[in-house]
Amino acid sequence: MLTLHLVDLINKTNKVVTVTSIINTDKTQLAKDLPGVSFIRNCRSLLVVITKTLAAHHLAKLDSFDQLCTDGTDRRQTEFENVVVGYMADNGYKSVILDATIVPGGKTAEHLNDAIIRTLKEASDLLDDWRAVIAEMFKDDPT
Repeated sequence: MLTLHLVDLINKTNKVVTVTSIINTDKTQLAKDLPGVSFIRNCRSLLVVITKTLAAHHLAKLDSFDQLCTDGTDRRQTEFENVVVGYMADNGYKSVILDATIVPGGKTAEHLNDAIIRTLKEASDLLDDWRAVIAEMFKDDPT
């Protein structure tokens, strides 16, 4: 029941009715319907892999790109970099974030360069893994 209410919220259907329904739901049943922390963490990890794979696939289809930008931030004394690739499409300029949590080995440009190359290699590996899974799934289908 909770799942249906959450789907309603995601799909932006009648929010007032959905929120009221969640509030009026039996609290013991609500607690049973909620996923556990490990399930949510596993979903988050899976979503990161899927997102990176789709970004790599999108970039692999391009003939060329115009910009490769990085931006950094830190959280709890750990520095993160992200890689944004920009390209010109038929309907305007587009950007793809290849990775938003690159942890370089240091603060120098050489460390950042190595981290970007490592990220591109990881993206290539994700595409190779995806290709292998698809080939295995459809090994009997020649098309």
